[in-house]
Amino acid sequence: MNRGRHNSKTTPGTIITNFYRKYPRAKLLFIEQDLLKILYYQKKCGNNPDLEIFISDYYRGYTSGGFNWDDTKEKYPYWLKVMENFNIL
Repeated sequence: MNRGRHNSKTTPGTIITNFYRKYPRAKLLFIEQDLLKILYYQKKCGNNPDLEIFISDYYRGYTSGGFNWDDTKEKYPYWLKVMENFNIL
């Protein structure tokens, strides 16, 4: 019986660890704090936390599984620098 434990596959730490395993270069391109913010904003928009969706299109807004950059405290210029790294993977 699962008594309030979180599903280990969907915790932010597990998502990031699996992302780094699948894309080793990601450790050089992203700091973990930025990836945690991405997952947080996705979830805040009602989307499933998923870093891989940004590989095919890093401009994804909240209606397509991502989040709107201008609706965050960091704003567009910050996220543009971070998200462009998904193109390198």
